[in-house]
Amino acid sequence: MLSISQGFSNEQTGNGLMQASVYNRPWLWAGVLALVVASLGASMVPTKKQGLVLIVAGGGLGIVCLMVSGFAIGAKGWSFEGLTKLFGALG
Repeated sequence: MLSISQGFSNEQTGNGLMQASVYNRPWLWAGVLALVVASLGASMVPTKKQGLVLIVAGGGLGIVCLMVSGFAIGAKGWSFEGLTKLFGALG
């Protein structure tokens, strides 16, 4: 039986930060970037500008990054040869 710390540090079950930084999955940094943008928007004074930053910048960036990574990574690795050359083959 795995402990909680072993489960979160495992290559198969680690969180996004662990996967991006330790296990060389750089596409996951896009999700972190979207969360950073959303947190900057959350720290703003509550106005329409804050809503735009939260929805358009944070949420929009998150959705675009999710879609791009979803179409770029197929069942057998990268969907485009250029990505294989840039990032290397996926396991």
